[in-house]
Amino acid sequence: VRMIPLADPPDRAACVTAAGRAGVHDRIEEMPLSYDTVLPIAGAPVGAGLARRVALARAICAGPPALFLDDPCAGLDAAGCATVARIVGEQKASGGIAVLTARRAAEAPECDRLLALGPWGRFVLGPRHKVLEAIAAGRGRPGGGQVAPETEVEEAT
Repeated sequence: VRMIPLADPPDRAACVTAAGRAGVHDRIEEMPLSYDTVLPIAGAPVGAGLARRVALARAICAGPPALFLDDPCAGLDAAGCATVARIVGEQKASGGIAVLTARRAAEAPECDRLLALGPWGRFVLGPRHKVLEAIAAGRGRPGGGQVAPETEVEEAT
């Protein structure tokens, strides 16, 4: 069980479950060595999308209380991005947290709060809809001339 596990000895059932949730189980089963396949770190003989899904399965295999995903939709098609959103939603529903980096807010639809970064240390932080409103209105354009170096938009109470 080398494809997904980070634990030693690996829990095959947890690996298979995580692979299924990440939408990669069938692809792993098609490989000659199945879950015993070893993927090299560089120059992997699989596509970027499959490598991303395997990485996602590894991230969720042990059921961590917090997920940290760096640009998880890079190299994924729409179905892959939907899988990421579903897993982030499941993480939240189970009481866990997820922290994502993304190039566009649309790649993180399950996130409640956004931090939009721009050049020269400018940023906009707050509830998702408020940050998106500020960006759309030009008030929160990271790097734009109209935003203070640090802008936090919060809900009105």
